[in-house]
Amino acid sequence: MLKYFKEITLLALTAIAFTACDDTSSAKNEDNNDVINSSSSEVTEQCTEVFACDAIVKGDYSTWNFIRKDSFGDDMEYIYSVDGKTLVLTTIDSEGNKKVDDSAYSFYDMTKESSQEMAFNAVKSTCVDGSGNDRMKTVCE
Repeated sequence: MLKYFKEITLLALTAIAFTACDDTSSAKNEDNNDVINSSSSEVTEQCTEVFACDAIVKGDYSTWNFIRKDSFGDDMEYIYSVDGKTLVLTTIDSEGNKKVDDSAYSFYDMTKESSQEMAFNAVKSTCVDGSGNDRMKTVCE
């Protein structure tokens, strides 16, 4: 029995000595800790496909853009932005012609919440009425 104990002890000490001298395993553990620590602090985005008109967010003017059909059934891109108090509409037709209209929506004072609400509803309605929801957008949060 003592003979087996000596052999087991010798094997255990040998394993400990090799593990202590093996720099690659400790380096690997440090790398793994970095991955674990950095991945726990990272934020992952969740993306979904939604109808284009549904992607318009009232408080985020960067989302106030879509493609809808014009009077002739061609695609037209609508891009809304806010310049001070003014809601500005930029359209780009199917031939790439760009038109900026900063007077059509001048009755909306975009510094007032009531005007923001009305403008938002008008933009969404314009999108829906022009078949804007025929397209999908990827929205990430």
